[in-house]
Amino acid sequence: MVEIKGCPVCWGKGAICVGLTKDLEPILKPCPGCNSTGWLGYKTEKPKIPMGEGRLIYVAGPYRAETEGKKQDNVRHATRVAVRLWELGWYAFSPINNTAYFDVYSTLPREVFLKGDLKFLECCQAIFMLRGWGSSEGAKAEFDLARKLGKEIYFE
Repeated sequence: MVEIKGCPVCWGKGAICVGLTKDLEPILKPCPGCNSTGWLGYKTEKPKIPMGEGRLIYVAGPYRAETEGKKQDNVRHATRVAVRLWELGWYAFSPINNTAYFDVYSTLPREVFLKGDLKFLECCQAIFMLRGWGSSEGAKAEFDLARKLGKEIYFE
């Protein structure tokens, strides 16, 4: 089965730092934990989620966090999962990637963006719930709507 999880060795980057050059540039080598894919279980036979075959899937999970670093981690994680879903044949829509940092540049309340995101969800055949989705008010609303509309629901 394919586990759609970032590699804990390289944190999904596909490479690890093994030292620094004299100019303090990182020396990188391929990650032995994931064979440089950034994903655990990438090469396994049966996917945990079926091939998308061109269907639309909505990626839901937490965006906000206690620190800016954790928020950036959430954005990167959503990006990695969305890319992997594209690789599995899905047309993935990630509202995190679509509206990340709108809260910094806009004075609109976040409910405006959630309302728009839910319109995208209505068009999708499935939803993929990222780890930690239960701590996100937005992701919980997305899950509730997906369940109400009878969407296929997959969990990380």
